[in-house]
This record gives sequence, C-alpha cells and structure tokens, in this order.
Amino acid sequence: MQAANATMANIQVNKLRQMYPQTLLYKQSEMDTQHRVPLQLSISPAPLYIKVTLSNQFPQVPPKIHMMSSVTHPSLDPVTIEYVGPNLRNWDPQTSSLAAVVKAIHDEFQANPPMPKQQAAAGQVGPAHQPNTGQITGPYSQQQQVQFEEKQRYSGETVPLAKPTLNDLKKRVFQM
Repeated sequence: MQAANATMANIQVNKLRQMYPQTLLYKQSEMDTQHRVPLQLSISPAPLYIKVTLSNQFPQVPPKIHMMSSVTHPSLDPVTIEYVGPNLRNWDPQTSSLAAVVKAIHDEFQANPPMPKQQAAAGQVGPAHQPNTGQITGPYSQQQQVQFEEKQRYSGETVPLAKPTLNDLKKRVFQM
C-alpha cells in the first residue's frame, strides 16, 4: 500500500510542479515531505509562499497546507496559519488533485487576499476580509483601497543557512 501511495504522491507532486514550476522540496523526513510553493498575487510584488506537507499516507490522507508568512485570512487557522478553508475539506483520495487544490487556494487568495498580521493587529482591516463582490465595500474609498493595496506586502520567508563545517564536507566526500 505504501508503494502505491508513494507512486501516487510522486505523480501528484509532478503535476503540482508543472503548474507551479518554482515549487521546491523544502524538507524530507521518514514521516513526510514538505514542498514550498510560491503563489504570486496581483496585490504584492513578492510571492506568498505556502508549505505543502505530504505524509507517507498521502493521498489517502489530505495534505496539510500552511502559510510561510505571518498572514491572516478567513480560511486560515489564526494560530497555526494552516489552511482550513473549503478547498481542502472535501479531499477524496481517489479523485482529488494536489495541483487542483493548490490552484483553487491560489484563486481564492487572488480574489480575497490574505493580510499581513501586522496590519490586522494595527486594526487595518481591508478588503481581504470583505465579501468578494468585486466592489469596494464598507468604509473604503477608492483612495483608501489603493493605499491599502500599496501597504499589502508579504514578508519573505527566512531560511537560516549555516556554513558547512569541515566535518560535514568530509562526510559528504566519503558518502560519494
């Protein structure tokens, strides 16, 4: 069963990489693999990165999707920043597609963008938390809408990079 899961997982990850070519393998362990997927949103010059975690039971078990930036959105758990929205709730191991789920989340965020938590904490609630009617709702004028979109920037992820030690390099040479 695990061999079949691994084969299906590889097929699904390859389809995800076709749709999002800059997808990277982020971490791999005996329990799961994590992939970093950039979602380019029209409101920000920098992409919003999501982390897609696939357990060894994937696709029998749905993927876990977390934001890699500190953002808030109605479809995100406010504590863990895990996506808990409608695009993942109906995961079916036989018919669901990882690439289609990520694309649906991307489309959802394009229509109703997440907001950096700093702005939410400062009380700057914006269109990301308004119904998606295509029109500005609430107390926003056109000028305020433009100002909000100019402030909406996603902070990039920080990846601690350590220089390899001499012993690390020796181990790599001996493994070859």
